Amino acid sequence: MAQHLAIALESARRFFRWWAAELAFLVPALLRKRLGADDVLAVAIDAGQATLSHEIAGKACVLGQLAAEATPEASARVHQLLGRVPGLRQRFAAGRIPVALRLPSDQALRTKLALPVAAEANMRQALAFQLDRRTPFQADSVYFAHRIVGRDDAAKQLEVELAVVPRSVVGAAITVARGLGLRPSAVEVASAAQGGAPSGNLLPEDERQHRRPATGLVRAAVAAGVMALLATMYQPLYGARRTADALEHEMQAAKELALKGRKLKDEVAKLTEAEQFLVGGKRETPSATDVLFELTRVLPDDTWVNDLHVSSGEIRISGFSKSASTVIKLLEQSGVFAGPQFRSAVTQDQASGKEKFEITARIARRSMS
Repeated sequence: MAQHLAIALESARRFFRWWAAELAFLVPALLRKRLGADDVLAVAIDAGQATLSHEIAGKACVLGQLAAEATPEASARVHQLLGRVPGLRQRFAAGRIPVALRLPSDQALRTKLALPVAAEANMRQALAFQLDRRTPFQADSVYFAHRIVGRDDAAKQLEVELAVVPRSVVGAAITVARGLGLRPSAVEVASAAQGGAPSGNLLPEDERQHRRPATGLVRAAVAAGVMALLATMYQPLYGARRTADALEHEMQAAKELALKGRKLKDEVAKLTEAEQFLVGGKRETPSATDVLFELTRVLPDDTWVNDLHVSSGEIRISGFSKSASTVIKLLEQSGVFAGPQFRSAVTQDQASGKEKFEITARIARRSMS
């Protein structure tokens, strides 16, 4: 039940997002900007990847990622991602949604400067005069955008944040975007702070791609009536959206908890398997005491060992015997040692008259049946 409700609410949310964007387009640009109802297709390019997002009133819905390269597959991927929002692909094809190209924050030089309040009327010209003095760039070699971040009415001063990007960087990013079939009307620099607002449009007015204008006075009249209708519907829609967000949050939390439980179960299974392997190996491998006892049992009385090494499942013995080949046979018949063989040539010891030998053999595992 909860799953069906969540799917229904998500579908309703996507429909109303599309509907609000369509209706917002009918409102004149100035009023739309003041109401914060404008939407934009944002394209963030970084490290060879392009991320598409649909933004309405500053809230972003990430559509997906694709390789930032001019190929037919990449262009087709763009249209596929646009299809995730109802009507967005049609509005994009009709040129009825602006495209904002976002550059990484580290691509820009940022600085703050103080300007007189009188400069606000011709801010771009005033900032262009400041570029040579406040940055290492010439005005004709960069694109720049500004934001007023402070105002001192008593001192009649403005605090302005300036973002400067070389033209070559902006040009390369625009080329990539056009290769994907996108025509940016704005180039911005992403905020260095999480969730911060991007810079203003770096492009001067004469270099911007403008959206196709709406025609006829009917659009404005219809928009006024629809906006009034939306105002009456706001409260129930807001409540439904909050309910959908809460359900989505609960589902995500449950999903993460289930994933953690699954990982923990897998780790316990691996540890149990490793423990059983070690215990089984220990049980199957004869101990050093067992090895020494077996050697004492099988070696004849005319044989003695003066050197013994046991390591990594292998035994190495050297000593003297009346018949070294007999020692090999006895080790083979013991059942504890496997593949005994001479490590070096057998020699005759002149002092004792016996054969001097050096033998290696594997320590056989014991049967657990």
